[in-house]
Amino acid sequence: MKKFLAIFLALMMILSVSLVACSEKKKPVDDDENWEGEDTYNPLGTGTTAITEDSDDDNNGPVSGEWITKSDKVYVGINGTNLREGPGKSYKVGTKVNFGTELTRTGTNGSWDKVTYNNVEYYVDSELVTTDGNDFAFGADLAEPIVLTVVGDNKVNLRTSPFYSDDFKDENMGISGFDLTNTSGANSLKKLAVSASGDWYKVSYTGTTADGKTYTDAIFYLASSSVRAGYVNDPSAPAGGPSSGDQGIG
Repeated sequence: MKKFLAIFLALMMILSVSLVACSEKKKPVDDDENWEGEDTYNPLGTGTTAITEDSDDDNNGPVSGEWITKSDKVYVGINGTNLREGPGKSYKVGTKVNFGTELTRTGTNGSWDKVTYNNVEYYVDSELVTTDGNDFAFGADLAEPIVLTVVGDNKVNLRTSPFYSDDFKDENMGISGFDLTNTSGANSLKKLAVSASGDWYKVSYTGTTADGKTYTDAIFYLASSSVRAGYVNDPSAPAGGPSSGDQGIG
């Protein structure tokens, strides 16, 4: 009888310990304790910048960045630039504008600028605008255009607007790798005017390029930094470094 009682008491003790352990396991987690997965799930923790999703794969994923208030003017760099209804390529295009168009900027997140045009609010890719309106301000064309001459191997890019962006460098390409050492090319490329910033030359070109395209008094823009020598009868023209590669530089 005593043996049976001892076994019964031992079983009761084991059951009691098991019930206590189970109760502890089910106890709610206090606010100061971590629950499994908390360290790896924090969608918007302290100091995290909110992300605006953009489903357009061409926009390189979500548009991110904290919006900063602005109050200044920006100028469109390339013809046909889209002004959209939201900060991303998945948003509808409200209108298109050409280079030199002045916009009032009210905010930016580093990737997109919030702007006002004709009293309507739009968004524009930050890489397509600049704060330097002097790049687009040219005086009157010369009565007698000056022929451009260059010493040595120097190929340049002729662009359809006085603007350069790493992300959109092909969007305003007129003639790539124009060879200024070619006699016919040099005699056909003539300076018309200089931007107020001094960074761009407005030029005209008449001739046929290496790829067979023919132009007559076509207007292009040449970065002054691409010109190693000056213009004939224009010693005040700034001298830039030589370009490199068959495709020239911006």
